[in-house]
Amino acid sequence: MIKNYFRQFRQIILRILVTVFGKKFHLTNGKTLIIAPHPDDETFGCAGLILKKVAGGTEVNVLFLTNGEQSLTTVPKEEVAKQRISDAKEVASILGVKETYFLELTDGKIPRRG
Repeated sequence: MIKNYFRQFRQIILRILVTVFGKKFHLTNGKTLIIAPHPDDETFGCAGLILKKVAGGTEVNVLFLTNGEQSLTTVPKEEVAKQRISDAKEVASILGVKETYFLELTDGKIPRRG
């Protein structure tokens, strides 16, 4: 049930982003790689950009650093990761993303410099 609400929320956010921001970008063509720490960050942070690029004929790919397995503490991490990967691929398809890649780094432990 919560999953359905989350999907509906995502669809509403996508529509808002396209409506509000989709016409304000002037973008160059060329392949684009979106790098997101977790699944859904690409949607919340770059959905308007992705849609605009795809509409202009640009190939867009998304690289996820983690599977977001730490997002729920009451569900086994493997189950969370599997669902988030599935959702990310579904959303990528809706957005017109060509390929999705998963580095599968440990959520919450992405190496940092400095």
